[in-house]
Amino acid sequence: LVCISLEYLEVPKFSDQNIDSANLEDISEFLANNINTYLTNSVRFNWKEKFAKENNVKDVKSCIQKLKIASPKELDKLIKNSSIRYFGESTAQEVIGLLRDELPIRNENTNSGLRYLGYNV
Repeated sequence: LVCISLEYLEVPKFSDQNIDSANLEDISEFLANNINTYLTNSVRFNWKEKFAKENNVKDVKSCIQKLKIASPKELDKLIKNSSIRYFGESTAQEVIGLLRDELPIRNENTNSGLRYLGYNV
């Protein structure tokens, strides 16, 4: 298992300031450039444009802020019950890894690999 520091990858973090000033196009662009699952589906299914057109900026910002502060138990509930379109479990899990230093960047592919190795995720 190899861990790579975010500083090495030069991945920008969501700060409170840049979340507050962002519009949906900015957030979608950030996701497309930094989130593997979002990028893949953005290219295949045009999610980038759909995300900006079909979501409310206030709801998206609220969701991101909640992901930043929620307890692990609350995170599972937030991820599974998100009403944000084109922001599924894998995307949410990767965003959480970018938002919070104490949690790793992972997605459903990572979870599948961990389950194969015997971990309960």
